[in-house]
Amino acid sequence: MTKRKTSMSHFIERISIIGITFLVIFLVIIARGAYFTKNTKSQLIKTKLSGFWHIDIKKSICIRKDKFYLLNNSLSFRDYCIELPILDDSLEYERIIDSLKMKKTEIDTAAILIRLYYHNCSISKGIWFCDNNQDSLFIRSPQHILNGNYSISFAIEKQQEYKYLMILKNDSTFLICEKQYLPIDKRPTPKEWVNQ
Repeated sequence: MTKRKTSMSHFIERISIIGITFLVIFLVIIARGAYFTKNTKSQLIKTKLSGFWHIDIKKSICIRKDKFYLLNNSLSFRDYCIELPILDDSLEYERIIDSLKMKKTEIDTAAILIRLYYHNCSISKGIWFCDNNQDSLFIRSPQHILNGNYSISFAIEKQQEYKYLMILKNDSTFLICEKQYLPIDKRPTPKEWVNQ
């Protein structure tokens, strides 16, 4: 009887060790699958974002406490760097004049405009990254009006040809952007664009 109990206990130990081993292997496979799915989703968003975008000013809303004017309406995503629209900042113009400590009549307007343009270009550069769980886009450019967190979605608009759209939303901003493709660029199918 004792031999039977010991052989039975060895059998139960072996079964439990095998069961635990399979459970650990199963959990590792699930974790790796979740990790790769997360990275694949991030990579798909990065692929879609890469390149130049045109902000449709007529369909977009941007509510800020200060008035602002965009000198252009383009976005450029490259790796994790972003170039935002250049701002026409009249207050900065006044600050530059004050910093030169000159009267407005003595200032070379072209020099000030060039300095202002380069200042605004530096403000318009930033970084971006995505949150995979919520389809969120984080834009970090602290002095720019578009600095912030946005929910991101992709859409297609069919006119004479397909327009590939990105919609960025948060509490005070609703931007509709159209992807700019060169004629030689391979465009995704509408199903690939919306469903990925």
